Amino acid sequence: MESIGWRATWVIGALVVLSGSLAALRFLPTSIADSRARDAFPDGDKSDSLSLWRDRRLLLTMPCILASPFISTGFFFHQARLVEEKHWSLQFVAACFVGYALARAVSLLTIGPVIDRVGARRMLPYFLVPQGLAMITLAFVTNPIGAPIYLIATGVSSGIAATMATALWVEMYGPHQLARVRSSVEAANVVASGAAPIVMGQLIDLGMPLATQAGACLLGVALVSWLSRRAAAYAVPAVSSEHSTSGSA
Repeated sequence: MESIGWRATWVIGALVVLSGSLAALRFLPTSIADSRARDAFPDGDKSDSLSLWRDRRLLLTMPCILASPFISTGFFFHQARLVEEKHWSLQFVAACFVGYALARAVSLLTIGPVIDRVGARRMLPYFLVPQGLAMITLAFVTNPIGAPIYLIATGVSSGIAATMATALWVEMYGPHQLARVRSSVEAANVVASGAAPIVMGQLIDLGMPLATQAGACLLGVALVSWLSRRAAAYAVPAVSSEHSTSGSA
């Protein structure tokens, strides 16, 4: 930006994204993708994305999945206010985002084998534990050491969520339903991320400090994690019936 300005920087970024997308499309095995799309829904199946929102499995699972983007986006957006309330250095907090990035990257790289061993549904009620630690830190810690703890813990939960979500939908609905489920979930994810700054900003205007909001988020994390445990009772993998049918045949 210092050399060419922010507009030219954004144009270059856009060109990089477009170039990468075109390269990916060039090497996409379209014949395989088309055959899987045809096999995804049997004849007469009128399932669509809207029908998912009547599924108890999804309704019990979604609050847990959306908690991480809602909380992290809200506090990131209001970080200047957070620094002011905590009397932290803005430069120090900005530097601590390196810890967030590293923690998220390490989580992305290491959590996959763990999910393969224990299963995404078994991990679901516990992946927000680091996010809960982050909220405890924001609610009760005023020492500057709280900044890296909060950001690293948030990065761990964010990294786990990014990997676990795809595996979770495959376990719950089967691989052929993955695109339909993910499209609905990502739409809700965008809404949650966009609503967080507005909700937290309104609460700040009403006189509720971010430390108090962090305590409320901690209670919310505990509640949605408990709800996700109930979802396991209904989360029968969609592929199990297909396997049993083929086996009996």
